[in-house]
Amino acid sequence: MKQFKLLLILSALTLCANVNAYKKTSVDINVNGQSRNMVVFTPNALSEGLPLMLVTHGMNQDPEYQYGADKMYELIDTAKFVIAYLRGIDKSWDMSDGGKDKNFVLKAIDEMASRYGVDTNRVYWSGFSMGSMFMYAVMGSMTDKIAAFAPCSGMMGDPSGSIKKKINLIHCHAYGDDVVVYNQFNIRNNVTKIANNLKYTHYTKRANYKTKNGTSWFSGDREMWTNDEGNEIVLYSFNVDFHNPMGENSYEIWNFCKRFSLDPNIPKVSIVSPNTDDKYTRVDTINVEIEASDPDGYVASIALMIDGAKKCTETFTEASSDGKYALNYVWIRPSQGNHTLKVVATDNDGKTRDVSRSVTIADADPLTIVSSDPENNSFDLPLDFRTFNFTFSYPIDCSKVKASMSLGGKNRYFDVVQTGFCKDVTFVLPDTIELETGKRSLRLTGLNDNRGVTLTTQTYRFTFGYADVNDKDAPSDVRKIKKAFYDAYSTASAIYDSTAAERYQSAEYLREPIKELIDLYADFASTSPSRWNEATDTLASIIIPLQTRKENLDLYYDTYEYALSLINQYANDSTVNSNSRYTRLQNAVNSTMYKLKPANLIKDDKLITAASGLQRYIDQLLSLVTSIGNVTVESQSNLQEYDILGRPVKDNYKGIVIINGKKVVKVH
Repeated sequence: MKQFKLLLILSALTLCANVNAYKKTSVDINVNGQSRNMVVFTPNALSEGLPLMLVTHGMNQDPEYQYGADKMYELIDTAKFVIAYLRGIDKSWDMSDGGKDKNFVLKAIDEMASRYGVDTNRVYWSGFSMGSMFMYAVMGSMTDKIAAFAPCSGMMGDPSGSIKKKINLIHCHAYGDDVVVYNQFNIRNNVTKIANNLKYTHYTKRANYKTKNGTSWFSGDREMWTNDEGNEIVLYSFNVDFHNPMGENSYEIWNFCKRFSLDPNIPKVSIVSPNTDDKYTRVDTINVEIEASDPDGYVASIALMIDGAKKCTETFTEASSDGKYALNYVWIRPSQGNHTLKVVATDNDGKTRDVSRSVTIADADPLTIVSSDPENNSFDLPLDFRTFNFTFSYPIDCSKVKASMSLGGKNRYFDVVQTGFCKDVTFVLPDTIELETGKRSLRLTGLNDNRGVTLTTQTYRFTFGYADVNDKDAPSDVRKIKKAFYDAYSTASAIYDSTAAERYQSAEYLREPIKELIDLYADFASTSPSRWNEATDTLASIIIPLQTRKENLDLYYDTYEYALSLINQYANDSTVNSNSRYTRLQNAVNSTMYKLKPANLIKDDKLITAASGLQRYIDQLLSLVTSIGNVTVESQSNLQEYDILGRPVKDNYKGIVIINGKKVVKVH
């Protein structure tokens, strides 16, 4: 029992160690202008020169499913390698040789070499299902990049004809695969063809073979073809009846792949700059930095090509003291779009290594005018206004910019105050040039900033000499903008004056800011249309609250005063004052709910509620008054007559009137 407990503890400790045995990172790279993603696992103790395993998932799957099933990443901390699970677009792969996904694989190798310093002589590729079909489709053209291939559960057609160079390959496939059916897809025949075509003449077979991880619960047949140079092709056909990535096979795959390497004496080369994550625009200058080395001699040359065109070559005739070789190239203002940098390093034995990198060049930020004084479309400029100020988003070349205005049928040019490159530029109309009343346009040309970005001709329109809004010759936009301000100012003054009575005392806090604006804008004048509009909007926004409060106070007080007048009118009329409707109105007038305290007089909802409540009692009383029987009498000119709403009527009025509190019908 103690031994069993000890095993559990050791297993738990091992599991805890494995939890932190690696680092997982999502990496995005640019491939021909398109962002591509891969999930990368690295050992905690990452060092330069580790092997790289690439993995391509099956159709309708993704890296998360693949690494969750194959568990290969669990090996990396002890086996010391880096693994990158590539993500297909729409969960599938472009299986054409030279297509977008082959470029993805190539760029992934370059990125992993640049980012993690992996050994490009020891790059391996495993895949599942469609990820393996994709691998076979491009395998023949990838033999100088991949040291060993490990397809699993996937093959399409006969790939043997496209594979011309020696390869190292292990193919794992279930006898009972129910998707890529073993015999239907001629798995064994096709692997055998590859071996025979490449003249791998030594053949062995092991039946009832289990993978080397020691926990495999299934067995199979392991067939191997080899040549005299040590290259191997292995077919592991195992006894499973489904189509899934197998974690147990990951041990077999790694133990196979790790033994192989491309020519270890091929030179190494990397693109230090530009980095994949760097952002550039078409006005930038990019320093291209290349580093190379050679394990058994020296680097004879480094060549740089951009979009297939050779840009420069650095040659060396002897070994350097530190074993490092470099090429530096200044890429001035690259064109907008996607570009491919390719570097080829050649050593003194004539062996070569190439790496590529995609660089996206974005459009440059535009050159813009941030502000101007006066602003565009300004009016009411005095005739002696001669200085115009502009602020640009980037420093412009003051020696090239031109400012002109048409005067007297000729273009008159302004003087530029600043020299060199400046963001803030001042243009001054010479004193010898006279302005006339009317509209004028200022044109700015030759706008080039310090990055080489050009701004097209800019036109600013100004109106000079129309200070009087009533000037009938002033342009309509000038009169319209100014009239809107004066109307708002008059309305503000009127509402302020009309709320001076005691009944509006509770709105005093709304009157104070209006008074401040009335004083502020008493002598308002500006050359800026936006300032006139701003002043108009400011006045309008502060008028509305006071106007609303006045209307609500008027509604409340008028209703309350009318209710009092009705109570007084019928105070001595027993026909009315004896009715409960009269009493209810009388009680409502005296109620704290309708006789508002000062604190509630600043609340619009209280004012409206009180007024509407009182109005209901008033309507009830009026309906009582109109229901009293009619009496026909002769006109009595010596008595004051009122209609049923209490309004005085003229002598010639005919109809229902109230005389001394009595409702009568005037017939003549």
